[in-house]
Amino acid sequence: MSEESMNYEQSLEKLKALSEEIRRKDIGLEESLRCYEEGMACYEKCLAILKEAKAKIQIYEGGEV
Repeated sequence: MSEESMNYEQSLEKLKALSEEIRRKDIGLEESLRCYEEGMACYEKCLAILKEAKAKIQIYEGGEV
């Protein structure tokens, strides 16, 4: 599943798994970089979803975005 099609919970779980993987002692540099890049993509996806949710809540509450 691509990062674009994942929801918040899926992105967060993948980010946690990548974080655990990158902490392994036997992981190489290339694999560490791959995990870091994927993790940053998941982080950005989570952040975008949270910002969108916050904007919707503010609209529903009658506040400004």
